Amino acid sequence: MIQTETAVIGAGIAGLTVAESLIRIGKTVTVVDAKRAGSGTSRNAAGMLAPLVEAHASEQVLLAFGRDALGYWKEWICNTSDPGEIAHSATGTLLVATEPDHVGALEHLASVYRRLHLPIEEISTAEAKRREPLLAPGIGAAYYSAEDVQVDPRRLLASLVRTVTDSPLGELLENSAVDLITIDRSGRFLFDAGENSLAADNVVLALGARMRQLTVHDASGDPHPGVSAVLRSVRPVTGDILRLDRRAQGPVSHTIRTPECYLVPKPGELLVGASSEDRGYDPTNRAGAVYELLRYGRETVPAIDEMPLVELEVGHRPATPDHLPILGPAGIDRLWVAGGYYRHGILFAPLAAELLARYIDRDEYDERLSHFDPRRCGRDTGQR
Repeated sequence: MIQTETAVIGAGIAGLTVAESLIRIGKTVTVVDAKRAGSGTSRNAAGMLAPLVEAHASEQVLLAFGRDALGYWKEWICNTSDPGEIAHSATGTLLVATEPDHVGALEHLASVYRRLHLPIEEISTAEAKRREPLLAPGIGAAYYSAEDVQVDPRRLLASLVRTVTDSPLGELLENSAVDLITIDRSGRFLFDAGENSLAADNVVLALGARMRQLTVHDASGDPHPGVSAVLRSVRPVTGDILRLDRRAQGPVSHTIRTPECYLVPKPGELLVGASSEDRGYDPTNRAGAVYELLRYGRETVPAIDEMPLVELEVGHRPATPDHLPILGPAGIDRLWVAGGYYRHGILFAPLAAELLARYIDRDEYDERLSHFDPRRCGRDTGQR
């Protein structure tokens, strides 16, 4: 039987950043995933670190946390084991209006940037075209956000996997599904993961949109109702994303955002995303969603018509009913949850992991976690 201080169930961005944070403070960690580490939705994310790109202006808690998370990212990436391997770009975001009714939406978005003390400037459409020559003619308005950053999630995930596997404190079990967690008389968590049996003092549940597929039994051997309610609160929201080969069409330097889509440059590629549909854990791309992405994308950058389609992927964003993360104690002592990040996983994960690691290690509670208490989704058991 494998003994570990903390078992992290799920090797996407949420689980791997928690593992990295715990290893950094000297904890032994075993990360377990049903498939290959980093092969799920995190791999297909666009990697935008922009608090206002994926949040609605009314979501004040998310906007404030996103602003803090963006600031923390700049510190965190410098302290990772191989920051040079995490491809990131600080060229900022261009927000452009491709339709008349977009102009007012961008004006409102710019006002929210300013309210959060995030830099944004209105630029002329001619200046936008100078910066991005592939933009469509007839852009109605343009703004530039200099502090927005984007990273390559695939390289980020690979770096985090190396952090776990290279550390004497870390262990990674891939292709090891966990269906049931039980508690023994001493309060340890016991579970089977593939062919392995594990015992852990702490367990962090970070299964993304697959959270509800897990069962947790309390000391009496019955499913814990509060924990079950927390896990059932996470639902998958399907998103299609396209990868195009842009090498023959010239450079795209900035993330380009309209109210309908985003285009994110990666080395040699351009990502176009993303649809949003409540249709369960459906792994298939739908023609209608792909058509809409291509339509909005070519309205913004017509040259995508000539770009080869190299990849068509589906992700499943882990969403909660109130769209807030679930981050903290799950309702059984030393059982924790890190999830429900919805559209914000890459941005939120490092700061969320740091706050949770401090809570687990030193019982250090950050007030920002009060908004994200998992127990709001279930019955409050009185456990810390």
